[in-house]
Amino acid sequence: MAAEDSDYELREGTVAKGLRWLGAALSVGFLAVVGYWGWSLYTRDVGEIPVIQAELGPMRIVPDDPGGTVAPHQGRAVNALISGEAETRRDVALAPAPIAPAEEDAPLAELATPLPVEEDPIPPAVTEAVTEEEPAAAPETDLAEAPTTDSAVAPSAAFAPRPRPASLRTTQPEPPAPVITPGSQEPLTADQVPAGTPLIQLGAFDSEQIAILQWVSFVEAHPVILGNLQRYIEPVNSGGATLFRLRAVGFADGTETRAACAALQSRGQDCIPTVKR
Repeated sequence: MAAEDSDYELREGTVAKGLRWLGAALSVGFLAVVGYWGWSLYTRDVGEIPVIQAELGPMRIVPDDPGGTVAPHQGRAVNALISGEAETRRDVALAPAPIAPAEEDAPLAELATPLPVEEDPIPPAVTEAVTEEEPAAAPETDLAEAPTTDSAVAPSAAFAPRPRPASLRTTQPEPPAPVITPGSQEPLTADQVPAGTPLIQLGAFDSEQIAILQWVSFVEAHPVILGNLQRYIEPVNSGGATLFRLRAVGFADGTETRAACAALQSRGQDCIPTVKR
């Protein structure tokens, strides 16, 4: 047993020693290759022209058809006719004629045989019985002599409307709001507007006619806000030119003018609350 253990240890030591020598040899070889590669790079002439070994055989091969492949759809059919290479006419096969339906496929109305109709289908005894049982005609009465009463013509009391409950309240319809049109309010002059009167200014224009036209357009665009107001045009001198201020009068205080300007500005209309100087 001791001899076997010693042999096993000897073999194991031999294998380990061999692996160590193999690793050392590979390391030395790798270092030698790296050293030779570095030495070759260091000693190589930078100006040396590299030489590339030529491949065997021709570098280019001429194709069999230098013009390339011509697609069938190129050119025109008349060219083929002129060159005599037109396609021969193909045989056209027509569809077979329609097949007549068989006898069993015919409509039922054509297959059914009509039944014979007798000339006198009603027996004479039946006709005699009907004539005997026919009631006598009602006596004719003169329509002019028919009695007419008011009860027959008057409507029935069942169709009379029901009485209105005493607790039912009725409301009168509200009168329609007056339609405000431009120019319904008379314009004011400078003498009719005292100093300190609250008003709003809608713009300043070069002429009085332009101011009047703008007032009409403003009233049409905002009838709820400007419909009940009066127009007031005030001429002023500014920078050597005369401007006509378009203003609206009809407010109780400055709070109403500010509220009106806020409503107009929310709709995109310029407005300035002010007072008459």
